[in-house]
Amino acid sequence: MAGSLPSKGRISLPARRLSVRKIKEVLRLKFDVGLGLRQIARSCSIGLGTAHEYLQRAQAAKITWPLGPEWDDDRLEAALFGGPPRSRPTVLPCPTSPIFIGSGSNIHT
Repeated sequence: MAGSLPSKGRISLPARRLSVRKIKEVLRLKFDVGLGLRQIARSCSIGLGTAHEYLQRAQAAKITWPLGPEWDDDRLEAALFGGPPRSRPTVLPCPTSPIFIGSGSNIHT
């Protein structure tokens, strides 16, 4: 089992994507404001490598700034990452809302 771990003993997890809002901010800071990678990373509280990766993805996808009205969040995400957009979190009602209290569910503590 120890042979399945990476050589340095670390387990690497897939990187979590930035929100589309933050990706748009990275693009805006680069192309509209003209900031460098370090300034963008610092301004957005992301790693230097992350800023570089997203700008490379935008360049590869031939994304220009400003984005036109046809560039909704799903299209931008698909252009940068390929495939269908990831699911967005659904806002669910709070369990203490009247929907749950009067629902007749016999859950009591």
